[in-house]
This record gives sequence, C-alpha cells and structure tokens, in this order.
Amino acid sequence: MFEAIILGIIQGITEWVPVSSEGVLALAKIKIFHSTASLQEIVCQILFLHLGTFFAALIYFRKDVSALVKALFAFKKSDEETKKIFVFLFFTTIISGLLGFRLLKGMNNLMVYFEASGKIIMILVAILLFITGLLQLHAKNRGAKD
Repeated sequence: MFEAIILGIIQGITEWVPVSSEGVLALAKIKIFHSTASLQEIVCQILFLHLGTFFAALIYFRKDVSALVKALFAFKKSDEETKKIFVFLFFTTIISGLLGFRLLKGMNNLMVYFEASGKIIMILVAILLFITGLLQLHAKNRGAKD
C-alpha cells in the first residue's frame, strides 16, 4: 500500500512536467522499491496509475471534452476547428496505441532472451529517457513548440 501511494505521488508530480512519467515510475519501482516484477506487471501498474491523471485531465478539460463528444455525434454540423481537433486526436490515439502495443510486445519478446530482471528493464528505460531528452533539447534549440 505504501509503495502504491508513493508511486501515485510520483505519477501526480511527473505527469505535468516535461519528463517521461512512465520512465520515472519504472525507475522508482525498480530502484526505490527493488521490484522484481516482470515488464508486463510494471507496465500494468503504471497504466493503472495513469487513470488518476486521466480523470484529473478529464475534469480540468471537461468543456473541451464535451465539445469533442458533441462533435462525435454531430460531426458535419461542428465548426472547422473542432473537426480538426477531433480528427487529429482520433488518428494520433490510434497510431500511439498501435505503436505502444507493438513496442510492449517487442519488449516482452526481448525479455524471453534475457533474464527478466530489473537491470534489463532499467537499462531500457534509461535509453528511452535519454532519447526523449535529446529530442526535447533538439526541439528547444530549434525553438519548435509544435
């Protein structure tokens, strides 16, 4: 219970700053709590912790979400900006979901060849966090915020 509370606090803080909250949670679970759970178990717990973030964002953006839900049922009557946002969110969600499931399956297949230990998971998370940091630095240096 204590571990879940601490991980929930970490999730609540890191979700709103420009770092990978998933990566930080995985590292905390492995390094602070010395977890020996499999990658799939860690990902499931991290996704469960994201439910709190989802509901907080849903409440905060309730007017925008309401407009998008209305656009879903009356797409042709919606204004152009709402249509563009809806289409963008629809396709990016599908693409992200497909890529995420494929990456998770690939990592699980990779774990078959290695002993599924915290060290392997930590190295993978560290590499992905490093790549994210490089991409953020590149965008900051270019001045691109898109």
